[in-house]
Amino acid sequence: MSLCTVSYLDQDQRLAYEDTQAARIYAYVPNLGRFVPHPQLGRDFYWDNELDWTPIDAATGHGIVEVGQLGNLDGRRHSYLLDELTAEPDHKTLAEVFGAQPVPERTPSPQEFTAAKIHALASAAPGKWLTYKVYDRDKRKAARFVAEPTSSVSSPTGLR
Repeated sequence: MSLCTVSYLDQDQRLAYEDTQAARIYAYVPNLGRFVPHPQLGRDFYWDNELDWTPIDAATGHGIVEVGQLGNLDGRRHSYLLDELTAEPDHKTLAEVFGAQPVPERTPSPQEFTAAKIHALASAAPGKWLTYKVYDRDKRKAARFVAEPTSSVSSPTGLR
């Protein structure tokens, strides 16, 4: 079990908790005062690795919560989400998370990456596209392809 801050572009976004036994990621929701499952963060942790994950200890996590460093969700704009998260039966209290012994910083094993991919594919809705690989922004290029028939016989247009 480990506790991390999750940041994007050096801006802290979430306080996350990894339940290593269940291979699940939970995010702290200040409005509720508890951690709830967060599949998108789990996908990033076990699969994409686009966000920055910084391991912290329980005392640091407790300080983040006490100071209110991570803001509440806007109840008017996100009331449907708050209702859904409130009804979520699988959640972790602050005592459960901060009382858990953190493990040293780690990277998910190849088996965990594979299990996360299989789980994501198995739980995807039929007919819905699923991102398999995301490239770093500096390595992204426009998609290009070239098609060439494998036959040595010329086509009617003279192309091979």
